[in-house]
Amino acid sequence: MNKKKVNNYWSSFSQKKRKKLSWLESETIKSFINKRISGNEHKGSYQMAIDQYGQFDRALIVGCGSGELERDLYRLGFFKEAVGIDIAEGSIKLAKRKLVEEGIDKIKYLNFDLDSKSFKKLGFFDVIIVNMIAHHIADLNSFFKKLSEVLTDNGRLIMQEYIGPNRFQHNKKTIHIINSILNVLDDSLKINNMPGAELSLKNDYVPNTIEHFLATDPSEAICSAKIMTNFKKYFITDSQKDFGGNINHMLLSGIVNNFEDCANGHQILKLLMVFEELLEKYEVIKTDFTFVLGRKKIK
Repeated sequence: MNKKKVNNYWSSFSQKKRKKLSWLESETIKSFINKRISGNEHKGSYQMAIDQYGQFDRALIVGCGSGELERDLYRLGFFKEAVGIDIAEGSIKLAKRKLVEEGIDKIKYLNFDLDSKSFKKLGFFDVIIVNMIAHHIADLNSFFKKLSEVLTDNGRLIMQEYIGPNRFQHNKKTIHIINSILNVLDDSLKINNMPGAELSLKNDYVPNTIEHFLATDPSEAICSAKIMTNFKKYFITDSQKDFGGNINHMLLSGIVNNFEDCANGHQILKLLMVFEELLEKYEVIKTDFTFVLGRKKIK
């Protein structure tokens, strides 16, 4: 895997000011996801974990990016101190700058290759957070093994992840459902805000080719479908809450901001979330995203 491309892609991405591109950036959708995970639309997944576990002493945030998540968690009292690691140098520089701006001195950021031979030089942690990063890992067996080695025996691993098809290569059924919905949406809701596609209309969804990912971000969803299999080799699942995305992830990619700005957009998003959940319930589709609370297996 070309690590320089991965570094450059995510370093650049963290610097950009842009409209919302991902379904997970929508407040309306976040409320639905909260309800699926915690049972309360006003309580996020990590707040549920705080309620369940209380405060941790030392946290490791894997693939921290520019650090918004852990700074929010620190303010919520989730941990006393933390280390955030990421391969993207630009993201780490931004995270460090934000620490100074926000007056936080209990988080340390390190530029770190997640394929490193060992995580042991980082020390031990009583909580490890894997937030939308495992699907960028090629050697998942080694990744979860290394995490288990630095998690204390009584510690917890908290993972929120994309676990759908590798490289987002969805089957014909999923693609047909997405395109059937796009076909009935008003043009004002289909304006594409993705870089390079601005102001065009997203009239249909065609999965990006593997060659596209190799040219842009070679790590993207490289072995995502095998995440849970490898996780379970080293960790025991205390709780797993799936939260959809098989349809709405790709359907709303690049266009979700249009719904935020539309008078009836929030209602349409609610209907799309209900529709997707019903398709899962009746086993038409499977979930692509999950939230897991786990602990390591003790030999």
